[in-house]
Amino acid sequence: MTLHVQVIPPHYHDGLLHRIQDYLLEHYQIGHATIQMEYQHCEEDHCAIHQGAVNLHAHHHH
Repeated sequence: MTLHVQVIPPHYHDGLLHRIQDYLLEHYQIGHATIQMEYQHCEEDHCAIHQGAVNLHAHHHH
């Protein structure tokens, strides 16, 4: 799997990466993923990155 993640800095890169990997393994049995972090500056709460934000613990596909 290849995944692009939009992140608003500052964010603990390694911690987020481990959370994503754990989530993919637990919910989709995906044990190998290439994850690319894309850092974007965002000063306003209504910028485009917030519109697509997903909480890892609340978003599920079946």
